[in-house]
Amino acid sequence: MKSLPEDGFLREYQSRKHSYRDFADTLADLLKTILTEHGIAFQSVTYRAKDDASLATKLRRPDRTYGCLSDVTDLAGVRIITYFHDDVDRVAELVEREFGIDQANSIDKRSLIDPDRFGYLSLHYVVQLSTERSKMSEYRRFAGLKAEVQIRSLLQHVWAETEHDLGYKSSRSVPRLIRRRFARLAGMLEMADAEFVALREELAKYEREVPEQVEEEPASVDLDKASLSAYFQSSKTLRRLDEVIGGLMGAKIVPAPDKSIDHDLGGLSFMGISTIGELETALRANYDDILRFAGAWLGGSKYSTLYQGISIFYLTYVILVKGRDPARIRAWTDTMHVGVFPERDELVARVIKVGKQVGI
Repeated sequence: MKSLPEDGFLREYQSRKHSYRDFADTLADLLKTILTEHGIAFQSVTYRAKDDASLATKLRRPDRTYGCLSDVTDLAGVRIITYFHDDVDRVAELVEREFGIDQANSIDKRSLIDPDRFGYLSLHYVVQLSTERSKMSEYRRFAGLKAEVQIRSLLQHVWAETEHDLGYKSSRSVPRLIRRRFARLAGMLEMADAEFVALREELAKYEREVPEQVEEEPASVDLDKASLSAYFQSSKTLRRLDEVIGGLMGAKIVPAPDKSIDHDLGGLSFMGISTIGELETALRANYDDILRFAGAWLGGSKYSTLYQGISIFYLTYVILVKGRDPARIRAWTDTMHVGVFPERDELVARVIKVGKQVGI
């Protein structure tokens, strides 16, 4: 097939570029929705319409001929960056399920890494909207357009972008003196990519197993996000304390977000409480004091909701009061960023006053 003149292609593309940009934008939003619905976390989904200079370079390649503009399949482009390399294949399954795939122009470049190549290459699809989706009013104007969808992991992306910036894409082009270091770094990234997947799987296994450990061997379970979350669900002591404090404030107890759990862990660490067993013992030993202190501290204040573990916050106050050390209380306010800095001395004085008021 005879190729049309380059300037003719470029003029036609410039007149239609907005359509390809809109298609890429719409495709990116659609992919974000699909990934979110299927529970696949992603670092980014970006899009672009091919710039004129890049298209001109492509048209000049001696190994390619194009009969019409639609023969150029990457005028619209979307790049999906996943956190884990095994999610690349999960995303690929969704892309194949949700879109029409131009198999002739799609390629898994990961399988083409030769011994003289460093690092990673992406999985590339050329896609178009499915017949069903093309009939929808919001997508109808994009019927028949094609776009390139690139999928790679975050570390693959780091390597590819760094490699591109350095300008060395094969071992033959790298100076011999630094070729070994170049290859070693690529290998390290590949190992790190695999290790992140292994870490994710190990954490998931721990999160599945830790609730039973919290129930059966609390003294041996270190405090961390997963174990404390499991403790929130299983501890009758903490639940009763939370409910009473919630009742004092007219508040509903709701699940604690990660930020609240992290704050609880910080406070417990400051107090030297490091296991689930130690936390349960401390709550039981200070049960009545926690409720007396919380009641006096709140003084009739009302909130609509409180996070699970609110009783841990008042446990730390009780332990601090019993320590009879104003400097330690002040250190706790600084470490945990409790209160506004200029007013922390007043906060320390109030903690001590309320403690004396309730006989702690």
